[in-house]
Amino acid sequence: MSHLFLESSKRLAASIALMALAASSAAYAATITVTTTVDPGSAGDCSLRSAVTAAVSQAATNGCIKGDGNDSIVFKAGVTGAIALVAPLPAITNGNLTQRQPDARRARAPSPRA
Repeated sequence: MSHLFLESSKRLAASIALMALAASSAAYAATITVTTTVDPGSAGDCSLRSAVTAAVSQAATNGCIKGDGNDSIVFKAGVTGAIALVAPLPAITNGNLTQRQPDARRARAPSPRA
């Protein structure tokens, strides 16, 4: 009986540890909101380019908050239309980056393999 209790306790402890790890990694993610379709954008506006740069550099860029790791980029409601890129977007070199459109469809950019 005590062996069964010990195994159950170990499984419970492992489950709690995994949940805590998942919660702590989520706490280090930022949601960066794109506010314009203009590329590269202007000071005070968070363009897609600035959002990716903020996520990768983990520093505030133009009107975008700084990224913290496994970040999400969302488009502000009402921001629609094509984005004419003036150059390729910065490479995603750290963590994972998720881009969410206003209607909640997701496109995920995987982290680079080391």
